[in-house]
Amino acid sequence: MTHETSPADWDRLLAVNLCGAVMLCRLVVPHMLQAGYGRIIDVTRTHKGEPSHGACRASKAALFAPTRVMARELRGTGVLVNGLDPGWIRSEVSPPGAASPPRRSCRWPVCPPGVPRDGSSWCAPIAC
Repeated sequence: MTHETSPADWDRLLAVNLCGAVMLCRLVVPHMLQAGYGRIIDVTRTHKGEPSHGACRASKAALFAPTRVMARELRGTGVLVNGLDPGWIRSEVSPPGAASPPRRSCRWPVCPPGVPRDGSSWCAPIAC
């Protein structure tokens, strides 16, 4: 439950999911600007979170704001910034025995749960 998440877990999730992505952009954007070309794809979350994943969802949702700001700041420079919300991903932190999302997490008629390795197929069309 979100209210039971320790301050240390909140700090870790925000450091990795939010600050890590923003700091990486801080390092690579100057090189992309110099080259006049670059692609940044942040994995964000904008849909409702599942119970017990509040801190993780909050940290991914927080990344949505700087992603949008960078997209506007870098408009016209050849550097494109996009946020990608892949929906429910089955991983090692999924509830035990979960083969599908606890409830439908997207608006499309067919929305099977993804797995982490699917990320490259989602990002490739955006990165070109």
